[in-house]
Amino acid sequence: DRLGGHLVQGHVDAVGTMAQLRDVLEFAERDQDRRWTLVVDGADAIVEAPGLERLARSGHCRLVVGGRSDRLHGVFGHWTRSVRAGGVGLLLQPRLDIDGELLGVRLPRTVATPLRPGRGFLVDRGSAALVQVGCPEPDPDPADGSTLPTPE
Repeated sequence: DRLGGHLVQGHVDAVGTMAQLRDVLEFAERDQDRRWTLVVDGADAIVEAPGLERLARSGHCRLVVGGRSDRLHGVFGHWTRSVRAGGVGLLLQPRLDIDGELLGVRLPRTVATPLRPGRGFLVDRGSAALVQVGCPEPDPDPADGSTLPTPE
């Protein structure tokens, strides 16, 4: 499936703003018979999200959160703290001196290869590995007219 220009594999239950998804979040919190994965982009711009914070602490929900590290460093008590406390994430094009702190690791001060788009560190509870995230070739003629960026 294509979702907002992104490739998505699997079933998508709902898409919308926080206000539009309030009922879905409440349902996900109660529905412990299924495993839920919630993808939140622009998390640094969402000031209050008590529903997401509760879901991040639950055992049946996983949050995939995207946000700008420079903005996430500057907010104290932000709802993403509970997500970051899990210590698992992907830091793309990180600032080596400080961005590891977001997930509780120390990144190397230098790397042998430039940190181009898609390159960064996969962090898993205290360890960090340099990775390159791939991007599929753009569909030359997508039905909805959107295109995916061409990797550098």
